[in-house]
Amino acid sequence: MIAVGVDLVYSAVTKLVGGMVCWRRGNVDLGIAGILLAGSFPGAMIGIGLLALLRAWGSDPNVLVMKALGVALVLASLAILLRAFLANRAPRPAPTFDRLTIPAGSIPGVLLGTRLSASSPERLLRPALAVVLLAVGLRLIA
Repeated sequence: MIAVGVDLVYSAVTKLVGGMVCWRRGNVDLGIAGILLAGSFPGAMIGIGLLALLRAWGSDPNVLVMKALGVALVLASLAILLRAFLANRAPRPAPTFDRLTIPAGSIPGVLLGTRLSASSPERLLRPALAVVLLAVGLRLIA
């Protein structure tokens, strides 16, 4: 649980930076962001409560967290792949870069990733993300 908690804090910081970059570029849909926030905050509180109950009942919540995370990653990857195969949209032309940067940590990596994702065709990004999520999810379940 400690590893997951540390990862969540670390992830929150890097996502905040990525979110600020997307906000500056005008790529944030406030309606969707509000819906995600409205569901994720209560969901996190319920999850914390359930983990506390499991611990009180003598179960190891670490096992449940790892298995649940693995299942969620597998489901997310399958959903992304399904959406990629069902999409019938024409690819957008990719904008050109004025320079490339050598990532030297997660914050620069997030900055580079947001830039690349904005200029890469979605039909390539979705399957690549799905494969990574599937591999991590299967590893956590096994």
